Amino acid sequence: MAEIADASGLAVSSIYYYFANKYELLDRIVTEVNQQPLAIADAAAVRFSDAPRRLHAFIRNDAAALCELSFDINEVHRLAGDDRANLSRYWEDRRRLVSRVEGFVAQGVGAGDFVDVDVELTARSVLANDEAIQNWYRPPASDVGEPLDPGRIGSFVADLGLRALLRNPAALDSISNDTDVDLNR
Repeated sequence: MAEIADASGLAVSSIYYYFANKYELLDRIVTEVNQQPLAIADAAAVRFSDAPRRLHAFIRNDAAALCELSFDINEVHRLAGDDRANLSRYWEDRRRLVSRVEGFVAQGVGAGDFVDVDVELTARSVLANDEAIQNWYRPPASDVGEPLDPGRIGSFVADLGLRALLRNPAALDSISNDTDVDLNR
């Protein structure tokens, strides 16, 4: 709490004015972590009717949004995993997110757009890949080069992921062009 107070320019006692304890503060932070990808998944489902475009738009926008977070998403997952009892809302939202991505994958497999895959493992792999690429978007060391653009990262990761699932990979260019929309609003 002292680090948070120091970073925010407040006294520790002021932080406790807003939050009863560190668990309440952590609960607020980690719960909000899931809201943006859930909103992106909802927006993709509304905007596109087919699974390839839904999944591509989700991956593209989720990956870009993760790049722009001011914190390490994997650290949030670790902290939430350390206190499942007090952070049950986070895990409920996380289950909803996995379920939404599973729905996109199952829709694609059922429609014959995607190759037959394990829906649960594919959904979890999509989310893990999105979260892992956040590390691409860090201030570069002098020997690494220029930072990559979050939109470019999102497009690349979406193309890569969808290409592996599509029965007809030649459809990727059309899908990618159609999903070049900002769902993070």
